[in-house]
Amino acid sequence: MYVRWKAWANSDEYRAAQETVILASARITRRETLSTQQMRESFPTRTRKWLVENWMRRAEAAGRRWTAIVLPTSALGRTIAENIDSHSHSSWIKIEHFETVEEATAWLSAVN
Repeated sequence: MYVRWKAWANSDEYRAAQETVILASARITRRETLSTQQMRESFPTRTRKWLVENWMRRAEAAGRRWTAIVLPTSALGRTIAENIDSHSHSSWIKIEHFETVEEATAWLSAVN
């Protein structure tokens, strides 16, 4: 699955997009996700908490296994992305960060 963040999203837009990712994950047989987040910025603490405590568990239940994230270009966005992903306590989901889509794609190709 390919998730491309084209611009900043407010909390409601971000949650809605993440819900779409879960729905798609449950419907496809592939378990790899490539998420390009170069344009992502900060979002409220409550949204980050929801992502870690709620969404990640449901994404795992929907079949998500490997996620390659192309990091945001802003320093704040990068720090937040890395911090959120470090809270994944799943033994099933592997998350890696990359600078380019090419690096992320190569890693996803190798996990199959």
